[in-house]
Amino acid sequence: MTSKLTPADLAELKRLLAEATPGPWSVDPDYRPGMRWNNHIVAPGDKTVCFMSHDGTDENKVGEANAELIETLRNVAPALIAAAEDSERMRAELDGALATMMAAAVEIQEHWDAHCDMDGYGPANLVRRLEKGFCDAGYGYSASAVIELTNEIDKLNAELEQARRERDEAYERAAQVCDAMKSMSPRKSYQDAAAWLAVRIRALKEKP
Repeated sequence: MTSKLTPADLAELKRLLAEATPGPWSVDPDYRPGMRWNNHIVAPGDKTVCFMSHDGTDENKVGEANAELIETLRNVAPALIAAAEDSERMRAELDGALATMMAAAVEIQEHWDAHCDMDGYGPANLVRRLEKGFCDAGYGYSASAVIELTNEIDKLNAELEQARRERDEAYERAAQVCDAMKSMSPRKSYQDAAAWLAVRIRALKEKP
C-alpha cells in the first residue's frame, strides 16, 4: 500500500476484512499468575485471533497499546473504508455535475443574447446562479431569497468545516498513538507496523 489510500488499497483492505475472522474483536487480558501482562485478541464466541505477549518492560505500555490498536482498527475499519469510498464517489459526482452545468451555462451566455437585460432572467443570470450554487432556485428569485440562500450556504460550510476539523483531530490523535508506539517499541516489526499505520491514518486527513 502507498502513503495515500488508493482504490487498490481499499480493495485490498476489503478483501482482508472479508477473509479475516469476523468482528468485533476485543482485548482479553490473561489473569493467570505470572501471565497478567499477556493479552489475547478474541472474536465473538471467545475465538482467539492472536496472542499478544509482554513487550519486555515492567509497565508493558507498548504491549498494551499494540493490543488496543489491533482491537480498535479492526472494529472501525469497515466505517473508515466506507467513509473513504463515499468521499471519492461524492467528489467525482460533484466534479462531473459542476463541470457539466458550467459548460452549459457558459455556452448559453456566449450564444444566446435574448432576455439578458431582464432582472432575474436569462443566460447571464444562469451563470451567476450556478457559480453561487443556486441550482434549485427558479429564474425569478428575489434579492431576499438570494440572501437566505447565501446565509444557508455559509452556515452549512461552517458546519462542514467544523466537522472536518473534528475528524482531522481524531485522526491525528490516532496517528500520535502510533508514533508513540513506534518510539517505545523494542522490536523493529512493531516499529514498522506503527509507522505504516501512522502514515495511512494521516493520509485520511487529506481527504476533503
